[in-house]
Parts: sequence; structure tokens; C-alpha cells
Amino acid sequence: MYGPIGAFIKYVALVVKEKLTSLTDPSSGNSRGCRLVLPSTNSDYNPPDADDTMRIDIGLVGARINSPVEANNGRVLYYKVIAVLEAKRRGDDDGFRDAFEQLDIYTRQMYQQQHNLRFAWGITVSGTHVRVCLFGPDRAKSSRLMDISKPEGRRAFIKVLVHWSLCEESQLGRDPTMEYLRDLKCWQIACPDEAGSMGKGADVKYYYFTTVSCQADRLFGRHTRCFLATDIRPTAVISDNNPLRPKFVIKDSWAFSKRNASMDTRDEVRSLEKVKARLLEKAAEQDIIIPKIEVGGRASFLRNGGWVEDNTDTLYGRGKLVADKADTVRGPGELAEDNAGTVHGQGELADNNADDVNELSELAEDNADDANKPGEVRSDDDLYFRAHHRIVMEPIGEPLRSTTSVAEFVTVVCDVMRCHSAFVNDCSILHRDISPNNILVFRRDDGIARGMLIDLDCAIDIDQEKREKQEGREKRKEMTGTLPYMSINNLSGSLVEHTSLDDWESMLCVICWFATLGTISGKRRGDEELARCPIGKWRQGSTDEMIAAKQSTFDSCNSFQNLIVRHFKLEGVAGSTSDKNDKIGGGTVGKPDENELLKRLAISIHKCLFQNRRLSPDCHGTFEKPKHVELERRDLSFEELEELESDELESDELDGLISESLPMVNPFKERAEKCETISKQLLEIVDKYWKQAMALQ
Repeated sequence: MYGPIGAFIKYVALVVKEKLTSLTDPSSGNSRGCRLVLPSTNSDYNPPDADDTMRIDIGLVGARINSPVEANNGRVLYYKVIAVLEAKRRGDDDGFRDAFEQLDIYTRQMYQQQHNLRFAWGITVSGTHVRVCLFGPDRAKSSRLMDISKPEGRRAFIKVLVHWSLCEESQLGRDPTMEYLRDLKCWQIACPDEAGSMGKGADVKYYYFTTVSCQADRLFGRHTRCFLATDIRPTAVISDNNPLRPKFVIKDSWAFSKRNASMDTRDEVRSLEKVKARLLEKAAEQDIIIPKIEVGGRASFLRNGGWVEDNTDTLYGRGKLVADKADTVRGPGELAEDNAGTVHGQGELADNNADDVNELSELAEDNADDANKPGEVRSDDDLYFRAHHRIVMEPIGEPLRSTTSVAEFVTVVCDVMRCHSAFVNDCSILHRDISPNNILVFRRDDGIARGMLIDLDCAIDIDQEKREKQEGREKRKEMTGTLPYMSINNLSGSLVEHTSLDDWESMLCVICWFATLGTISGKRRGDEELARCPIGKWRQGSTDEMIAAKQSTFDSCNSFQNLIVRHFKLEGVAGSTSDKNDKIGGGTVGKPDENELLKRLAISIHKCLFQNRRLSPDCHGTFEKPKHVELERRDLSFEELEELESDELESDELDGLISESLPMVNPFKERAEKCETISKQLLEIVDKYWKQAMALQ
């Protein structure tokens, strides 16, 4: 089965070679950037650089024009593949679907191994039926069926192979602004020299890297990659004896955006510039670590002598050819129109990439307004627009999983929420995606671990949102964040306003998840053991099942302690004493207990969010309940309320509450209206435990 299709591809390569060598000097080995497209010698094999055991049928690679067509290229690496070909004997739709599903898996590996891959190609063969597939950041598109047992089918497939031989690297999915410098053994990457898009040679600055701290290993999503780089070009070959010394982190991603960059209030570069302007001087005074942007903007590249912004319009062609000549090959935009039934679109994001849920409804509406005239039909390309962003920032940090003690972990998470509060109060920025991937551990020269909040892709301008609300802009259901750390309100796609309390709840989820998993690097539970804990249900089953699991665990103090806290994997240093009534800013007698510190932090945040005695019972719990009428209530400070031993209201308070037959109330809506008060209390809590954890490091 593999032999005939491989021989067909080799034959096309042989004809391409003969035509090109007749036009150019064969000794040059190349012709205007052209290449031969050759199949791997081996078939049905596991690529050596794969991190799984999946076997691909054939890998297509590019070779120099003067290369022998019969060259033995063995088991081709994912690192070098132009496209993966998956073949099935069945020529029906089931055969195509099976092949397509396997391409999904292989494409993840291509993204992971090729740091400069913007989109990926694939080929399915089912019987004599061939389809060419394009995998973009948020959808996969398939061509019409090409039956290679018939002349017209062979002609169409040959056009694709010839196009891949003659086209620019950018049309193979490669990023032309990134280049591996073989003489120095490092990567060179172009970044905007100033805020905005790369547009002219003078606006481009080059950085150099060897280390990739974050790989794009998912099929759909932002495809975020992070490179540890320097702006100083190496003068000698990079080696163990001459390592590259990075100073910056370069974040490369495909974020949902507005087509009009100047109107994109959710652009991460804009948010980071605001943080830099308003917090850079205050950071030392507030003793917080903030990400500092160097440069950033939308990536662009040269094509036909002009700069082209790299975005999904460029990638998909907006119904036009990506190729420069219409008679060269049908472009990706046409592929979708030809066979729309095989398109994986935005609707499947939650299923295909459940850990990266990011549906920005407002952007969809704004882009539709930009892209369509009144009355025109809006396509997915109009609604969901992504732009390729590149941001250079410092300092360099380590992942949250690198913490080596409970005290370090508590310090880092408290640091992050102190930074979060500064974003809200000083910059009017709400993060909306608190997760382990967006938390870095920054180590000072003395070894003390600090926490830093990064990744403002999902952040919003609070003031802008308030203005739009005053203007009467309709609120739509929206989900932003990362499973299993999304708040209940957010996960449900509720119309209740997304406030900083949702981010605090997300941080509580992060704390509980890591406390159950284990906060010390190298001493953590395995996935199977974690799945047996009640917290494992936060990422199991349907969205409704995950919501129900979180509601059950967070509803009361008893349920939280029995279902969550009792399962913490506590391996911190035990103290000589543990004072339950320790006041904010004080300290315990003797050496505090790290384990107790972590438990009390989680319990205090949970109480403040879900059982806050300063607030009406309408604000308590996670389920809707009949409205209560509050006649009289003591005005206690949070510290006083925290000292109450009972999880229930005091009897004299119960006497002041009258339950009547009133409409049901949503506790999340009630809390959102008191967001500022609750957020101040939460900041008090983390300040308290931050000081104690810092003292233990």
C-alpha cells in the first residue's frame, strides 16, 4: 500500500528535478529556494524524536534540488517533516476519518518539534482517494477528494506536490522570521524593535536562543512557545563550553485579536506596556515581581518584496489563495470551501484542547463588524481572527512545579495574588487566566523564591469594560481560563460579571491542586493516585460534571475540608508549635509549621470567598437559594470573624435573619456586587501568609 503512493511522489520529484536542473546550474544544489519533496525510505515507523509510540506511515521531507531522488532518508524526524501521509486500505468515509484522526496526533508532534511551524500540512490516502489537509491554530481543513486512479485526480495531486516544491517556506508553514544558524548552532528570531507590527527592516531587532522553555504541543489553541534569548549575537559556536547566556523570554503565540490592532484593547502588548508605565517604579515599594516588556507586537514577514502581517487571514487566505499565483495550487482558503464537512472549527476547541479554553465572544463580534458589510453572511474566518504575536520581556523564571519546599510554594502563590491585586488596583487590568502555566518562580541571588504572574492574553481593561457596560453593550456568555482551574461562575459560561473574585477562586484551585498533587518537586503523586482523590473530578467528565464537582467541594467549610484539605500531600517541615489564633503581621511561637501554613492559607481563602461572615447569607455557598432578609448584623473585622470556631452563624445572628418566600438568588452574583470588599479581605490574607512563608525560606 505504501509502495505505490511513495513511488508516485518520487516520480513527481524526478520530473521537478529534471525541469529545474535544465533551467539552472545543477551544482548550485538549489534553485530560487525550491526543493524536492521526497517520501521517507521507511514506512510505518516511529520517528526518533517522537515522545510517544505512534507510528506514521510516510513522512514527506524537502531535499536540495541536486539530491538523488532515490536517496535513503530512513526514518525521517518530525523536526524535518513537511507533511505526514497516513494511508488506509478502505476507500470510504470511515477510512478517511480514521486517517484524519491519526493526522491530528502526528500534527501535535510536528508543532512540538518544529519551533518555527506556523501551520502544518498532512495527506490522507484511503484506497485511491487522496485529500490534502491543513492544520491551523483553531481548525483543520480538508481538500476535495482526489481520486488518483483517474487522470483529473492525479493532476490535482501533482499540482499540490509541485506547489510544495516551488513555493516559499512560509507556505509550507515555516516562519520566515526564524532561522537556525548552523555555523553558530543557535536560532535567530526577528522581533519588533518598537511596540507594534514589524513592517520595515529598521523596525526589526534580532535575538538568539538555544533553549525552548515552552513548546507548542497541542493541535489547536494559541500555540504558545517561549524562548530564552539574548540580544547579543554570538561570536563563536554555541557549545557546553560556550553556552548562550539568555537575558530575555520571547513569547511567541497566536492569540485571538481584533483585525484593527489600534482598537485591540485586549492586546497583551498594550497590557504589558500599561503595567510597565504604572507599576515599574511602584514594584520595589510594594515588593512585587512584575513582567517587564522590552519590545513586542504582531509578527510580519517579507513576501514578494512587501511586509505581510502574519495572521489567520494570511494563513487561510480569507477564501483566496495563499499561493502568489492562482494557477499554482488551490490555497488553504479554498480547501475549507471545498469540503466544509471535514472542518474542525472553533466549536471543537473545548473537546480537542480542554486545558486551553479561550472563547472570546466580544472579539468575534468586533471582527465580524470589521470584516463584513451589513447583511453579508459571516464565516468562521470572519468571526475568529488570530494574530501572530511576539513579545520580548524579562526577568526569566522557572515553572511553578520547580518549588522545593512548602514555604516556597506558599510564598510564590501569595506573591502572584499580590501582583494580581496591583494589576487590578493600579493598572485596571483583570488577568482572567490564573493557572500554573501563568505562574513563574523567580529566584533572587540569595536563593529566595518569589512569584511572578505572566501571560495577559486573556486580560481585559476594567475601565473599558465599565464604559461599555454604561453604554448598554449587551453582555454575552464567555469562558476564559484553563481547566481545571476555572472558577465555577466562569466554567458555567454565566452572564454574571467576571470579576477579580473569579481569579481568586482560580488561585484557590491552583493551591488545592498542587497541595493535593504535592508542592515539592520530585515528591508528587502520580496521575492515577490523583484521579482517585475527589479533586480529580475537576478535570473528569463533561463541563456540567466538573461544575457539579466544584460546587460540592466549595459549598461549605465542612465539604471543603473533608473533600479537599484532608487529601493534601503534606511534606513540609513541621514546626515546634502552631498557633491557630495567629494575627496578621504577627508570628507563631517557635518555628511555624509549613503544612499548617498551607492548610490555613487554603481554608482562609475559601472562607473569605464562600462563607464570608461579614456578608449576607445570600453570598454564601455555591448553589442558588431563597433570598434572605437581613435585619441586623454585627460589623466584625475579618480577623475577628476568622477566629470564630463554628462554621455556622452565631445564634444571636440567626435571630436577626428572617427567611421569607422570596425569589432564588445566585451567590456568585451577590458576591460580584461586593467584589471590592471581598478582594481587600483576600489581599489581607495573602499578605499575612506571605510574610510568614518568606520568614521560613
